[in-house]
Amino acid sequence: YSSGKILATANVTIDDCFGVRGAKIIDSSKGIFVSMPSTKAGDYYVDTCFPITRDARILLENSVLGAWQQYQEQHQKQQSQQTAPAYEPEPFVMSM
Repeated sequence: YSSGKILATANVTIDDCFGVRGAKIIDSSKGIFVSMPSTKAGDYYVDTCFPITRDARILLENSVLGAWQQYQEQHQKQQSQQTAPAYEPEPFVMSM
């Protein structure tokens, strides 16, 4: 991901029956997007799980980015109310 910055990692549960661990929210020169978990295959990487249709990709990405935004807003609110030093938040986890 030399062309982008990893903003967060996410574990996603879909309909309480399918889990995806290790999706990444990446800020690249083309904007923020969700990268699915991948494995190295020779000289390149391939996604190990992924949405098949464009509509499924849009739904997944919008859900993950929306939940991440909500998580950030909640975390910022908690930090602004704290008087003690900031703490490390728990990993970002969402369900669809």
